[in-house]
Amino acid sequence: MELAVLGGKAEVRLGDRLVHTELVSVGKIEITPDDLVERLVSDYYNRKLDQVTQANEQPFLYLAKVCLLQMNATYVIEKVVPVPFGEYVYTPALLQKLAMSAQKGKQVEQGSPADSFRVTTRVKEIAAGDKPQFDVSYDNLASVYQFELGLPRPGKANEQVATGVVEIPIEPYCSNWPFGVKIGNRYFSEELKHSLGKGNVYVSAGIEDFHADVIDELLSQHEQVMYGHSSVFDDSEYATDAAHFAVGVIVYPQKGTFRIGFQVKGPVQTDRARIR
Repeated sequence: MELAVLGGKAEVRLGDRLVHTELVSVGKIEITPDDLVERLVSDYYNRKLDQVTQANEQPFLYLAKVCLLQMNATYVIEKVVPVPFGEYVYTPALLQKLAMSAQKGKQVEQGSPADSFRVTTRVKEIAAGDKPQFDVSYDNLASVYQFELGLPRPGKANEQVATGVVEIPIEPYCSNWPFGVKIGNRYFSEELKHSLGKGNVYVSAGIEDFHADVIDELLSQHEQVMYGHSSVFDDSEYATDAAHFAVGVIVYPQKGTFRIGFQVKGPVQTDRARIR
């Protein structure tokens, strides 16, 4: 009997990704009235010599599944599942015992002391710059597999920060205008390099406000930088001319540059805006 899966009729889910198969797969299924264990043992011993010498069936076994949990720059073993697919190596002598037991009606339980083993795990710390290491050893006398995982020592995050100040002229500026600058006007800077290379960066821009006031100078408040929503300071004792500007930034990740723009929201009397 043949069992076929038509192209485009099967789906395979890999994590959160769904893959549609396009190839046609056909498998043959043999139906026999003989005892299954007896048939398997018989087929094994009745193989031809060329089949025995050229056979490369199941070149490896999955001894365990190690589930790793990534936490920032480190890895932690979440759990180890021994023999996840129930694969075991049966010697010809053991197969003969299974066949004989099946004929006598005795049930041989999988995982008996004759074919079982234990798995132990160990995690060690290695140098921060080294790659993760994984090693497996086997103790034949104790039937124990030792899994050892070497994880790099956590290092400090490599954060890059660049700062600077740009002055954007306000034109036209007329000192005879009642408020100096017309409310609603918008002004933009040239394209500026942030020197952090290509890619996404975060830019925070604030309006500097400097005014010569004796009391504020004594309180170290004569120099201020206004960030964020400056409207929260409207009609308060902390309101300054800087609160009358709304600032925005455009970042160009592929060019490693950005542009600053601002709009006049209230009465100000200056010929330039200093943005940090």
